[in-house]
Amino acid sequence: MGDPAHVLCVCTANVCRSPAAALLLTAGLRARLGPAADAQVVVTSAGTWATADRPIEPGTAGALRRAGVDPAAVAGARSIRLTRTAIRDADLVIGSTAEHVRAVWRLELASRHRTFTLGELARLAEGISGDDLPEADAGARLRALVSRASTLREQRHRPGTPYVTDAYDLDDPTDNDPAQRDMVAQTAAWVDFLLDGVAGPAPARRGYRDRVPGVAWALQWSRHRAARGAVR
Repeated sequence: MGDPAHVLCVCTANVCRSPAAALLLTAGLRARLGPAADAQVVVTSAGTWATADRPIEPGTAGALRRAGVDPAAVAGARSIRLTRTAIRDADLVIGSTAEHVRAVWRLELASRHRTFTLGELARLAEGISGDDLPEADAGARLRALVSRASTLREQRHRPGTPYVTDAYDLDDPTDNDPAQRDMVAQTAAWVDFLLDGVAGPAPARRGYRDRVPGVAWALQWSRHRAARGAVR
């Protein structure tokens, strides 16, 4: 087993969207890989305008607990500000919106080929066969998936159109509990797609999705947006 892959999730305040993505990714990896997960992939989060040491928003925290995320991990999460060093250390950077992706690029342009919105990456991952990834641990498979997704994005990009699409942006749900629940449901759906390629299907998947209000709707919405051509 090689060095663990590092994933960095980014939003604005680091109290809703990016910690939700990070905690759902971590929980999904542990569900699939067991105790070996933490040695293969490390997931953190940060905010472009974060005030340090704020807890996760209550609505998001409740939705994450209902999704099966460890309550202690939810309670212990604290906001931090995005830094250039954190970007450089990451094998994959996940922005909550296209603007977060652009903010990462402004800090560290060399990260361009490993920075995506979560929805864009999940959509690209659907087009990557398991045969395209090495028979290796989740960290190595994640790095290979990022490389393949970057190539696919380059191939699908049309001249004269934005390099990163806002079609899969996760809107800021701060101070709106129903919006926070929907955000967690959408994030959980996209995380599921991503981790299928990296670590295989989750055990008891149907039960997991049914515990998260709105996940079935989120899956339908994601495919509807793709069918409309928002993301090829």
